[in-house]
Amino acid sequence: MNEIRNIIVTTSWDDGHPMDVKLANLLAEFGINGTFYVSPRNRERLVIGQNDLWEISRHFEIGAHTLTHNRLDILNNADLEQEIKGSKTLLEDRISKSVNMFCYPKGMFNARLRQAVIDADFIGARTTKEFCLSFPDDAWQMPTTIQAYPHSAIIRIRRALKSRNWRGMLEFTRVGYGKSWDQLACNLFNKVCTEGGVWHLWGHSWEIEELDLWGDLKFVLQAVAYRKGVHYMTNGQVLREMHVSHRPALNGVK
Repeated sequence: MNEIRNIIVTTSWDDGHPMDVKLANLLAEFGINGTFYVSPRNRERLVIGQNDLWEISRHFEIGAHTLTHNRLDILNNADLEQEIKGSKTLLEDRISKSVNMFCYPKGMFNARLRQAVIDADFIGARTTKEFCLSFPDDAWQMPTTIQAYPHSAIIRIRRALKSRNWRGMLEFTRVGYGKSWDQLACNLFNKVCTEGGVWHLWGHSWEIEELDLWGDLKFVLQAVAYRKGVHYMTNGQVLREMHVSHRPALNGVK
């Protein structure tokens, strides 16, 4: 096995909203790579147009986020396959490229959903677990570092407790309790630069637009961009760099 690169920056963006175009342009401005998880028939929000999706796919990775952004745990097996496998097939047809990464809607997953993603031939799946700075040890439970959203400290701790993310909660209290999301993101990046690991920023372009977080996001991207020794990757590239085994243990997924 080759030695894993020491410092990695990756980003991911959910839902496939038309504002992804503005977000992609901002990422490109700072040389930041990432994965756009698209729900091509999203029932909740507007969906990016065919031409814009094609253009983004020329420079970034496109991942699947189900067909309709439906809650997966309540679906029978046939509908589950349609949402997961169907999203992969439709997106591949639209961009004429392989779609290898999946993102669980609202971060909800269990052993059955994880297996359905594996059976649909995705190489990995991203969750919404935060404050993780290490490399994933399960390709279908890929964690993140921080969401581009101004959650309160109480909300962040509550989410960590709900997912039993003890290490993440400890990380949060050590480096970012009481900090704004952009300050916290920079603190976590600085820690990765010192100790090595993966810094993974995620979010939704429509939230960034609704809350006018573009200035905060630009501040964060400027802080992490063009750093010597830092490798800027898509989510799929991170997993390939890891050489994650094809079917790792469930690691406690129920």
